[in-house]
Amino acid sequence: MLEIKNVSKTFNPGTVNAKTALKGLNLTLNDGDFVTVIGGNGAGKSTMLNAVAGTIQVDTGSIILDGKDITRLPEFKRAVDLGRVFQDPMMGTAASMWIEENLALADRRGKRRTLKKGITSADRERYVEQLKILDLGLENRMTAKVGLLSGGQRQALTLLMATLQKPKLLLLDEHTAALDPKTAAKVLEATQRIVEKDHLTTMMITHNMRDAIAYGNRLIMMHAGNIILDIRGEEKKRLTVEDLLNCVILGNASDACVVLAERVAGNSEAMVTLMNNRVRQMGCTSTNFANVYGGDSGSAYTTDDVNKIAEAGAFSEELETVDADTAFALYGLADAGLTREQLTDCAVLRSAGATCEEAAVLILDSE
Repeated sequence: MLEIKNVSKTFNPGTVNAKTALKGLNLTLNDGDFVTVIGGNGAGKSTMLNAVAGTIQVDTGSIILDGKDITRLPEFKRAVDLGRVFQDPMMGTAASMWIEENLALADRRGKRRTLKKGITSADRERYVEQLKILDLGLENRMTAKVGLLSGGQRQALTLLMATLQKPKLLLLDEHTAALDPKTAAKVLEATQRIVEKDHLTTMMITHNMRDAIAYGNRLIMMHAGNIILDIRGEEKKRLTVEDLLNCVILGNASDACVVLAERVAGNSEAMVTLMNNRVRQMGCTSTNFANVYGGDSGSAYTTDDVNKIAEAGAFSEELETVDADTAFALYGLADAGLTREQLTDCAVLRSAGATCEEAAVLILDSE
């Protein structure tokens, strides 16, 4: 079992470059959980994995693995109980050594060194059987140098090495992101087989929402250093990519849960109420929004407005420095015919102090 309790981490604290990556994060993984982790860039996914692995030290909170507090344990001591596969296929293997030699190294990780023969016949037979799980033909190339393998083959081998000793926790950091789709699918299938066969507790970060839904028994979504969605079992199986995209746009735990429930119920009125509440939380008043779209200041948003609000929120995230009001105003200007590039220029002028209308005039006059 893994327990992450109230963990926070800020990089470059006390400087203009300060960045809070984790904000009081809490997460519990039960034995055998296969959890897929999604979220936008900067959501805190990799920071969470690095904190668990000991690559970085957290500022506050605790990390407990199988009842043992490992919060201050150095990375090399945690490695005895952890298996990890990185995004880069070149990491995790020794390129100049044979496949069987790499497996032998992984097999002896954390064990005392002796003067016994490095690889016995029994070891070799066991490695062959393990390699067959990957379904890549590597069992017939035991004495091939790893540096001669393709990226996908190396990543699959790294996966096998990371799980050879059945770690207490397996960490997969976008381990198929650098692979072609066909090879990525094979590696994911091998991952599923190994995790299920050995009943491994696993966390897998991915940006592929289809994979996040298809694999594992549980899915969590992170945003701004915390978990905004945690779904498992049958509820996870009913998820769609569209559901997850809506939750990414909302970026709020209660709203994300509500939007999923209302989508299942098909209640469009509840969606409008949800979006009205969300926009107020973002700091955009009804007056601001109504002025952009030409309505009465007291009017409620319609279902047609929901899509515009969602697009505005996404565009605001993309530009990073644009507040909600500006984003909505920019999309109002888009209705007047401004292109996406012009809207971006408007946002720059807006950050310099110009109103959206002034920025639009300047952009159009310069064309």
